[in-house]
Amino acid sequence: MNLSNLLRFGALVFLLTSESSAKADSEALSAIATLPCDELGYNNLSRNSQGDAPFGIPLRQWDQEAVSSIYDRIRACSGEIDPVQARLAQQQGSRFLDGIVRRAASARAGAQRDVALMETIQKNLADIETSTLPPDQILSKLDGVQAGVQAVSRALPPDIRDAFQRRIDAKRAALNAVLQAQAEREQKAAEDRFARLRAAADTAATVPPGSPSISASSGDPPSDARQGRSDGDRQQNAPLVPPQQPVVVASTPPSFVHVTGPMTPTVVAPNHPEDAKPAARSVVRLAPSGTSLNPPKNRTASVLPPADEGPIADHPILSILIAIYILVAGVIVLPLVRRPVMAWYRSQRWYVRGKDPIDILFKQIGMRANVEFFAFMVACLVGALGGWIYVFMRAQGGKPAVVSTAD
Repeated sequence: MNLSNLLRFGALVFLLTSESSAKADSEALSAIATLPCDELGYNNLSRNSQGDAPFGIPLRQWDQEAVSSIYDRIRACSGEIDPVQARLAQQQGSRFLDGIVRRAASARAGAQRDVALMETIQKNLADIETSTLPPDQILSKLDGVQAGVQAVSRALPPDIRDAFQRRIDAKRAALNAVLQAQAEREQKAAEDRFARLRAAADTAATVPPGSPSISASSGDPPSDARQGRSDGDRQQNAPLVPPQQPVVVASTPPSFVHVTGPMTPTVVAPNHPEDAKPAARSVVRLAPSGTSLNPPKNRTASVLPPADEGPIADHPILSILIAIYILVAGVIVLPLVRRPVMAWYRSQRWYVRGKDPIDILFKQIGMRANVEFFAFMVACLVGALGGWIYVFMRAQGGKPAVVSTAD
């Protein structure tokens, strides 16, 4: 903002806040005293009192003294105005004239607020230009100043408003340039760090020439070709290893386990396990005593425990216990679900009282129809049947056990 704009800004502040602006000056009173009489009738009074310059006088110059001058002028023109218009102007003209005074006071208060806001804008711009805050915070403050300028844009003279806007735009461009440069530096630093980390990873993954390559995950030792060992050296240095124990896979008690097959010890070199020939694994079969085991080519065998051994003799008792358990559970649960079951059954479309199949069945056997008792009988039947199915499956040995051996 140059010197001329500062002078204009100071003149505007003085004009809006001076004491003379709150009172009608001599020019305004002279203009009222010379108003034509035909302008002071009631109809013309209501029309001329509107706008920002009632009767051609700026609104900021109106006060109670100016209103009193209007009344004096109306009385002076009473002989030239229609009597009815003159009487109405004197009796009801206060509605319009008092409104002029109120609007003038409101305009002066608004002008004072605008001046205070302009002073705040000027101070904030000066603080922003000398601020040492980070650029992003300064930019946020500048946005607030921009909002203030837009709020009082109508009250500001065009040249002062344009001067404020030019200062804001220049400062915003400078801050954006600083933020852009900072972002580019941060991006370049991030790219440099990534390049250094990648180079370090590539260096760590490189194996020096002549060193053995050993997989850390699998733990495989180097081969004999790289170590330069011969078959004689390996046989001379290889100690004997105890024979492997047979692996037993069984789902029945160990009294039926019979082990067949050779158990040949294996010579294993500690440092060369790939040269050691694995011993033939023992074939484990689960079968009754005296049964000949000749495993088929697929290395599988079925397990059929004898009917006279094991806990099979206890299974009938177990089935009876299961049936009793189901019966007891039915006795406990049925009273709880009696009403919901009956309501559901009797709400079905097929149920007709006296003609339902269950009713007919119970009548044929000479018993009173009872849905709960029928459900209880079904539960007993299912319990007994389930127990005996369980006994039958256990007597058959269940699923055949399969034992696989490696070739």
